Parts: sequence; structure tokens; C-alpha cells
Amino acid sequence: MKQRKPNRRALIPTLLLLLAVCLGLFSCQNTEQPPIPGSDGSAGGSTAVSETETADGGNTVRNLTLATGTKAAFTVVRPEGCSSALASTVATLVDTLHRATGAWFVSTTDSDFSETPVESSMEIIIGNCYRADTVRVLKRLKYKDYEVCLTEKNIVVAAYTDEAAINGAQRLAQMIENNTVKDDRGAVLTWKKDYTYRALIYKLKDITLNNVSVQDFRIVYPAKDTVAQSVAENIQTVIGESCGAVPGVVPDSEPKAEHEILVGNTARSTEETASANLQQGQYLMLAKGGNIYFIGSSATLTTTLATEFKAYLDAKKGVLDDMNERKSLTVPGEFAANTGDVRIMEYNVLVEFAGWGSGGKIPADVNLRKGIIASLINGYSPDVLCLCEFFDTWSQELPPLLDSKYKFVSLMRPDGLSNRTSLVYNSETLTLIEGGYEDISIHPTTDAPWNDDVNRRVIMWGVFEVKATGKRFMTLGTHYTSAAGATSELTAQEHLEAQKVMQAEMTLKRLDTLKKTYDVPAMILGDLNTAKGSDCYTTIKRWTGYGDVADSFPNDYLADHIFYDPEGFSLKNAILEKGKKADTASDHWPMIADFSFLK
Repeated sequence: MKQRKPNRRALIPTLLLLLAVCLGLFSCQNTEQPPIPGSDGSAGGSTAVSETETADGGNTVRNLTLATGTKAAFTVVRPEGCSSALASTVATLVDTLHRATGAWFVSTTDSDFSETPVESSMEIIIGNCYRADTVRVLKRLKYKDYEVCLTEKNIVVAAYTDEAAINGAQRLAQMIENNTVKDDRGAVLTWKKDYTYRALIYKLKDITLNNVSVQDFRIVYPAKDTVAQSVAENIQTVIGESCGAVPGVVPDSEPKAEHEILVGNTARSTEETASANLQQGQYLMLAKGGNIYFIGSSATLTTTLATEFKAYLDAKKGVLDDMNERKSLTVPGEFAANTGDVRIMEYNVLVEFAGWGSGGKIPADVNLRKGIIASLINGYSPDVLCLCEFFDTWSQELPPLLDSKYKFVSLMRPDGLSNRTSLVYNSETLTLIEGGYEDISIHPTTDAPWNDDVNRRVIMWGVFEVKATGKRFMTLGTHYTSAAGATSELTAQEHLEAQKVMQAEMTLKRLDTLKKTYDVPAMILGDLNTAKGSDCYTTIKRWTGYGDVADSFPNDYLADHIFYDPEGFSLKNAILEKGKKADTASDHWPMIADFSFLK
């Protein structure tokens, strides 16, 4: 479950000092959720050492008016952007309040950053909210703890993570159900004790640099750099999950502290950045002079820094004294050798537009990802490569990184635009006999040719001869549509499938035309946005009788395919590369297939 990042208001120097004092006062022996409270609002008589109970102002019982008549006295507040699971839990809590009181409670988020969204209302504050009461309570908690307590005017369930907040909200719901009395005048909750859950077994006792606890550090990022801020929050999460400490996250516009974790190119890490002499796609994890540095462009740091830092913490048992690790986004490891006569590769490299395809999970910046893509292509060394979503920036940035043996059938179109589905071939092993392309863009509502389609969908084809043997074959690379509008007769999904069938039929007609000139075995490959068994898939299979390399991976839902003539080729090996940092380079895995000629 995706977690909401710890409250930034809480992450101020005063919080850090108080949190350092409070940490370690309580401990537990297991990570399980404690029993639901009994009717007195306590832990139901449990003596489990994984929990402690505290009370504001001693153990004085407080009677809280939850509702007067049918008017609710509280507004329920949850974090903006919290997980769907926490939002659902809060909705359940609101239902519980209604059943217990007969009043309707308003549920809102903390997005307005005000103390009380409704001036006359008190609040039931759930999770890591932007509220002063939440800040105050979080100061005494570790990363996986939660606390259910009363403040001067509010009920607070404070937790850094959504998971802990869910457990706290469920406990509060039981307290409300068991301890609320309703009559004609309203509803009153009897509150005897606050409740604190202190968890859990952390993998590391502490994280230290020169015997200084990470709790005494602040995490600093370049002001106004939202990408670096996100990286800093990810580092905070790694630290919290590893040892429970929650160091503050602040911009470098804040005054300098004695101990800092500096993320990216901050105003006070310029010397270290210059001396690092980083190459494209590299970053550095460095401990120096009482500080910790994560040096590199913000985009580079978003990829694997959190994972690499966690691995380092685990390997060094939280001791950072000797950290000096240079990391690269270029691909490590061995590449399987070609086991056939020709190697074919299909790769959708993900367009450079933010939010496309991956939903924003993978950085759009081509400069960040091009090193990984090039390393995978050069490492597997295909004879023919089909590139999908190879938009204009890719056409400028990737070719210089490929081995000099690689040539494009047609990098640019006659109109000066890039071929966004491109065929690349190894000029050392193959000779290009003939190549070309055909436009197949279809308007999403009219089914007419769509000349202004930003995707510029094409069939890119090439006929090749193997230099060593004289064997010839052809490949047709393409990328079918992914969206269509509804019509008076078809739903959007039905219309989309119909358009993909139209594009498949155009591909097959082009294949038949080429076959009249070149009687050689053929392949159709690309991101067809087509699942096995769909109308489009069935159209290709029935028309050609071809095999599909994607069948080699029955447990994966794949839009990418390499269809091949089973009378001309024997599939010797198939690879779907999920490692070698491929998951940080694109939202598609590269597909590699080795074939031997049958005739």
C-alpha cells in the first residue's frame, strides 16, 4: 500500500529535539495489532508488552459530547492524498459515529492547511494530517507507532503511515461503539484513557554516522525542487522503516544544522558535487565531514537511490561511517548469447511525455532512461530491433548511444518527423534489401485516416539478407492504437478493438503485397496493445497461422508480440527481460527472440 509521507509541518528543529528525547521510552516484542479495546476504553484487559496506555492529565475520565440532538459536534479530517484503504476506513468511522449518535458527521481532508475547516467545529483528526495537534503527538512516536488521544478540543489518531492510521482509526471506532451513550439530548462518549501503540521490531536498532544517531540529522533538499523533495521523503521512509527514526525534511533555504543528509544539488553541497565528477546516469552516496550526501541530478536519484540506500543500510547494519558508493544506471550483468541464426528484439521505450503510459510512475526524462535502454540494446545485440514510442526526443538522444553497427531503416520520415515506430538493424550481420512504411493512424471516432495523429502510427517494414548465409527474411514493425471513442453502435472498448482489427488487416494486406515480391519468411512485431484471444490477436493468427513469442510467457499479460512464420523459423530461445534495471527505463519489458531458419 502506498504510504503518505510524514507530515512536513512536524519536521522542524524543535520536533527533532523532542523526538530524540522521546524515542526509545517504550518498546514491544511483536508486530501484531493489539486487541480491540474493552468497554472501558482500555486494551480490554490485555497485558501484551507490544502496547502501552497513557492518559492526559492523569487518568481523569472525560465525557465528550459527540452530538447535540442530531447536530454533530466534530468534523472528521483525513490526510489529502491518503491511500484508498485509509479513506475507506475513515468512511467506516463516519458510519460508526452516525450509528452511535444519530448525527451526520462531515468528512473532509486537511488540504486547506487550516487548523479548523469549520470555525465552530471540533475535529476528529485521523492519520498524518496537517494539524498542530497531529504534529505535537507525532513528536513522541516512532515510524510505525500510532496514538489515539484527546487534546484540548480534538480527538486525534496520529500516525506516520496510513497502515498504522487504519489500525488507530479502527480502535477509535470500537471505543465509540462501546462507550457512547445516546438520548434525546444528544450523544456523549466516555473517555477514560488515551491509547498508544508502540511497535514493532525494526530491522536496525539505529542508523549512525560517527556514532551520531540519524535522529539527530535533518534531510535537506534544494528549495523549489519538487523532484528532490520527493527523493528526500523516500529516504525518510527508508530510514523510518529500517529503524523507526523520522528525521525532518526541509529545503536548503532553512538554516544549516549540525548534521544533515543532503539530497541532490543543494546550496551547501556544491563542493562535493563538483569533486564527484559524475557521468551521465551516475549518482554518489557519500559520508563526509559529519554529513551524508546523495549527489546527482534529481531525476537520476528518483530511480534506484532508495533501494540502493536500503541495501547499504542492511549490509552495513546501519553504520554509515565509510559510505562512498558510486552508482550507475547503465545495465550490469551478463547477456545471454544468441542461440539461433538471427536475434530479434521488440522494445517499447516509453514516450518522453510526462504521465503517458506508465501513469507517471517512471520519469519521463529521456536523458535519465536512455543509458539503460542503450545498454540493454547493445548488450543483447539484436540483428533487428523494433522500437515503439520512439518519439522525437528519443530519435535525437538514443542513436548516438547505440553501437556503430546499428542503422535505421528510416529514422526520419520524408515530412521531417521521426518514425515513431522504427526498425533498426545490425549492419555487420545484415544487408537491408528494401524498407519503407505505411501510415495506419485511424481517427478515434470517424474511422477515417488520421493525418494529424500525434502518435503517427505506421507499419515500418524491412527486407534483410544475412551476410553470412544469404538467407532472406522480412519484418513488419507496428504499434496499434490504445484509445477510441464510443459510437452510436459500439462502446469505447468495442470501438477500440474494432479499430485495432482494422490496423491488423492493413498490416496483413501490406504483408501479402510484400510477399508477392519477396517470397521469404516474415515476422510481425511491436506493441500491438493486444491481448491473447482478443479479436485483433485472433485476426492475425487466423490470417497467417503464425506463432507468437509472447506465448513463451503464459503468466504475463503482454501487449508486445513477435509473430513469426512457423514454416520459415524455429524459435530457439525467448527472453522477457525484467531485470537489468528494465523496470526503471520503461513501462514495457524488452522481448528478445532467437530464431533458426528452416529453409
